[in-house]
This record gives sequence, C-alpha cells and structure tokens, in this order.
Amino acid sequence: MAEDPAVLHVVGRTADGRLWHTARSPTGWTPFTDLLLRAGLFTQSVHAVDVACARRLATVTPGLVEGLYVFVALAGEPPRLLFLSSDTGTWSEEGLSGFPIARGVGAGTLTAFSEGTNAPHAELHLAVVTDNGHLLAAEHQYGATSSTTPQDVEANILDRGDFEAVALPLSVGLDTFSVPMVAVTAQGRLFHTVGSGANWQPFDELVGSTVAGRLPADVIDADIASEALGTHIVTVTGDGHVWIATQFSNGTFAQWRDLETFTANFSGGSWSGTTTVTADVGSFSKVSCATTTEGLHVVGVTTNGRLWHQLRSNTMPIFRNVQQVGVGQTVGSFTAVACG
Repeated sequence: MAEDPAVLHVVGRTADGRLWHTARSPTGWTPFTDLLLRAGLFTQSVHAVDVACARRLATVTPGLVEGLYVFVALAGEPPRLLFLSSDTGTWSEEGLSGFPIARGVGAGTLTAFSEGTNAPHAELHLAVVTDNGHLLAAEHQYGATSSTTPQDVEANILDRGDFEAVALPLSVGLDTFSVPMVAVTAQGRLFHTVGSGANWQPFDELVGSTVAGRLPADVIDADIASEALGTHIVTVTGDGHVWIATQFSNGTFAQWRDLETFTANFSGGSWSGTTTVTADVGSFSKVSCATTTEGLHVVGVTTNGRLWHQLRSNTMPIFRNVQQVGVGQTVGSFTAVACG
C-alpha cells in the first residue's frame, strides 16, 4: 500500500518519555497510539529524549514498501531507527552503526533523478547532536541492514560551537547526493548548510540583516521543509514566538514572519479591506514542519505541554489544539514533536 500524499504523520514526545503517533488527513485525525509500545521497545528504562521522522516513498524503487521512518534519541543509550510499514501497519527496527548517545536528532529523505546516465537513487539521511554538542551525519540506504557510520559535519568547515538541535527535510534533486540541513547552537544561532556524510558546505547564518532578517530573540529550535516553489524554515525564539522564512528557487529569502499573526480580509455593507489578526496560543518551545498535497503544515509544542497544528494554506492559518480540537484525546504533556 502506498503512502497517502495527503496524510501528515505527527510523532510527539510526552514528559514521561513516551512517544505518540497520530496522522492527519483532510477529513480528520487518527487516535494517538503508543509508538514505543507498538514497536516493542516500551520498558521502564527506555525514555525518549527527542524525535524526528521522514516518509519513505517508492519513487525510484518500484515495489519498495513505503512508510514512515522515526528516529528516536534515548536517555542514556544510542538512538534507535524505527519504521512503520504502510502495507501492514506494523513497526520494526532498522540497524544503525556507531551512533553515540544523542540529545537531538534529525531525519530526511533524498530522492535524486538524473539528467544524464547516472542512476536515480533514494535514501534516508540522519543527523544527531551528541551529548557534548557535536553534529554528526550518516546515510541509511533503503533495505540496508545498517546505516553508514556517522561523520563529523564540522570536520572540514568552521566550528560553530555547541549545537542543540538539527533538522533535515524531504528533498528531491538532480544528480546529487546532498541534502539541506539546519542546526541551532546553544548560543541561539541558526545555521544552514548542504551536504552529506562528512562533506558539507560552509554554514550560512540565517538570522541577521543579510539573509532573512533579524528576530527579536535567540533561536531555540528549528525545522526545514522543501517543496517545488521554495524551502521553508520555521523557528522558535526564546520569547516563545514561532516564525517562518522561505528561500525561493533563486536563492533569495523572504523576511521572517510571526506564525501567530495573519492578514484577514473582511467585507460588509460599505466596508471592506484587510486587517492583521493575532492568535496567541501560548509560549512555544518546539516546532516541526512538513508538506502534503494540502500545503505546508506546522506543528509545535507550547511550554504548558499542548500540541498545536497549523495548515498554512487555510484562509485563516491559526494554530489549533491537536489533543482537543483534532484527535480529541489527551495522552500527556508534550515536550517535543516531529512531522512528515
């Protein structure tokens, strides 16, 4: 069974170290399921720290089982890579090689076609932030028994300090083995690079006057999503706001926009026009984003443990409470989230 391109997978971590999976379609949300329990990993000693996810598609490999990869950072032990099969609805674990204990994880897939004689290929790209703030990256070929050994992202480029968070998107390219990456440092700086394994381009800093403009506070989390018209980068700043900037195909960036503020059209009688509306739902601490056939989705966690979802293509793009308005089920206080 193929993955439904209209469905958004969401995986959230709750304060008790458990992981919960739900999926949103244009018609509604599925109930939360205990991911670690379903994958056979739920024990008293297994506690999730961070999570990332990426969809696997059979774009260049006919017959490949499609599904969802979930990359999990665990307390006191190396991360695990899980896979949800679209065919059977069951979870399995895939092999990893040489990953250290991590405090942050990122996952994204690359599908590359060729304009010449090169064979098309597709694989999973993984990144971790180690407990001492180093940034490592590896690849995992579809169907392989294990990943490659992770490599130091900063080995051949300038060291930018201790990292706290990392993210990779679902990417499509021509004759390439490289993927975009965004990473957040402990000093609140946001960097972007492109590469794979140990080969990465120099970091570009994304918050400042020369790229997407300044933000009112330090960055504490970020994610990245790619689509045909551009690459979207979402961030959370230390003042609890969540922002978006888009890089267009010509390389230029739009300025940062607050995702709790939108422009609404109104009309009635002799009055018509636009107004700026602010829908403040709380102080954000984590954010993730991904695209489906409906457009760009943004999910986030606020400091009071609530999980929020926004569809950017809505006429009123506001955050809605996933547990109350979406799933209709409360499973705990959320502290991290990923979507794909």
